[in-house]
Amino acid sequence: TTGAPVIVLPTAGSFDSASPSISGGALYLASNAEHKLRQVSPQDGNSWWTAPFTMDGAFEGTPAIAYGKVYVTDNTSKLYAIDTTDGALAWSKAFVPLSTSSATVAGGVVYTGNDKRIFAFDASTGALLWSYGVGIGANQSVTVANGFLYVGVSGNSPFRRGLVAFALKGAADRKAAARPAVADLVPDRTLTPQ
Repeated sequence: TTGAPVIVLPTAGSFDSASPSISGGALYLASNAEHKLRQVSPQDGNSWWTAPFTMDGAFEGTPAIAYGKVYVTDNTSKLYAIDTTDGALAWSKAFVPLSTSSATVAGGVVYTGNDKRIFAFDASTGALLWSYGVGIGANQSVTVANGFLYVGVSGNSPFRRGLVAFALKGAADRKAAARPAVADLVPDRTLTPQ
């Protein structure tokens, strides 16, 4: 290989704040110029659909794809669930303050955050399941694995700077990170760089 591009996808608008995602043989691109999500062929760049609605703000982070939906946040702190078959809006939810975090999906739950809180929404309905305050500096995207939710924090967080691992209580008997109540979301440990 020479390192030269094999294909350059022809796109309209700016894609500078959101990374593309690929799933099921489709590439999902977020246009900040148009405030729209687009599904394209990863082989030739042909557009399969453009979402028939306009988002309120610029895309943030990377779209997450699960359960036949694309989950993406914008910089007005809205989380959108978009149908992968035609780009139709399944639901959207607002949360404050502003977000720069990608969505993460696990166990039927969509997790996202902003600079003060982590949020968990039902992936099917968009209902808020819980939110948890982590102080200033939780703008990074969360990761969920093996019954834990991981988030990087900085600034004035009560957990100091570093990576915080929250144990999702009850996850083992509800299939990995299902739906903990607010009282069940307890900081398990703070991991700091050595």
